[in-house]
This record gives sequence, structure tokens and C-alpha cells, in this order.
Amino acid sequence: MKNFIKEIIFKNYSINGVQQNKISDCFLLAPICAIMKSDPNYFKEKVIEVFSDHIEVNLYKPNYDEFFNITYTPTKILLPLELHGTDTCAPWVQIIEMAYAKLRPTEFIDMLNTNKKGLEYLSSGFLEHAPGVLTGQRTVNFDLKNDKENQNWVFEMLQLGIENKKNFTVSFVADYNILQKHKIYTSHLYALIGYSIEEDGRRVKLINPHGNKDVIYMKLEDFFECVPCVNMDTECAGIYYQHITNKKINAEKIEKKLD
Repeated sequence: MKNFIKEIIFKNYSINGVQQNKISDCFLLAPICAIMKSDPNYFKEKVIEVFSDHIEVNLYKPNYDEFFNITYTPTKILLPLELHGTDTCAPWVQIIEMAYAKLRPTEFIDMLNTNKKGLEYLSSGFLEHAPGVLTGQRTVNFDLKNDKENQNWVFEMLQLGIENKKNFTVSFVADYNILQKHKIYTSHLYALIGYSIEEDGRRVKLINPHGNKDVIYMKLEDFFECVPCVNMDTECAGIYYQHITNKKINAEKIEKKLD
């Protein structure tokens, strides 16, 4: 019985199983994509536990700068069409969505025993909230709009982070016309899953959780033109903060010399 339940829950266990569809929860699904890329078995081994008579979802409840482990036990296993209105989103993703909704500030009712579909509980969220709930690690957002002149340094930091299995998500805050030019959605979160170095320049690789799993290869200069706001863990954030602090110090030294 346990193995049968596992087969149902972990059907389409891949990034392709992460399909946003009608729910506005890219803030949750983009980090799931990023984690799937860096640690493919993470949700099978550390988040969803399957027993013969029930399942448990292990997440982290935020409390200021700390995250406390919390276990959520659904009262029933979701049917494929129950949450999304389509069977394209994998059951394991839907289970995480419902467990996450339980952690939102005022939503401690058992949604699975009501007529609600969960849409109102998962619509809109904060970039830095979901990664912590999924991993227990605090994250920080950095708007890179002032770092155009340091693109190569930022690229190398992201490259090193990806190679060391760090998770990055990114939203873009540029002018609407610029975003349209590069076919990027405004108010939407992407998973930053890789990089490449081509003859004509460096590129970052993005995944859109909205259902199109074709990798978006963005030239580094296009990436910065769209003004990326990158969410990263505190270790990467510390490195980046030191970088921008040193830039400010160096700029002050230059100004003093000019005086």
C-alpha cells in the first residue's frame, strides 16, 4: 500500500511537474524549481514522508530570523484536478502547496475539509518567505540595478553558488517595455538554475514555473537591463554585501583623493 501511495504522489517527480497554472504562487514554485535543480531528491527525502496510512509534509515555520520544523498531515490525498483545475501539476507539488498555505499568517483552518480550493491562500507572496519555509534557511533579496558595471563579478558569484548547490530565484523590476523586449513577465518569479559561457558572451539560465519548462538563456547584458532582484541564502548574501560595501569604500577613497 505504501509503495502504491508513493507512486501516486511522486508521479512526474521532476521540474516539469511544477506547473503554476491558475494559482498566483510563483513565489513558491520558483524556489521549488531551484531546489529541484540543486538537490533533485530533496522533496522525496526531506519534505514528503509516505506511510502506509498517511503522509507527512515537513516544512519550516518562520519566526523572525529563525525557522522551526513543522509537520503537516493532510486529511486526504489530493485528486489531480482538485487544486489546479488541471492534471498538469504533479501531486507532490500540490501537496506542498496545501501544506505551505497552512503556514500563512491567518490560515490555520483545515482547507482540505472545506469547499475552498486553496486559491485565496496561495495568491501572492514574498520572495524571501517560501525558500525559508522549504529549507529552513533564511534568504535575502538584492536588487542588482546598480551593479551593471560589475556584471562579470556578479556572474562569477552566481556561477560559484550554482556549482555549490545554492538556490537562486529572480524577479525583474525594469520598465515594462524593457521586459517585453526580452519576453520577461513583470511581477513574476523565475528560478535561476544555471549559466553558460558562449562565444558571443555569458548567459544565465532561467526556468519559468508557469508551465513552459523551456530553459530561458538570457545574455548577461540583457539580464542586467531587466534589473534583476535576486533572492539568495545568507552565505551568498554575505559575500555580495561585502562586495557592495567594498565598492562604496573604494568610491569614498576616490572622492577624497579628488578633493
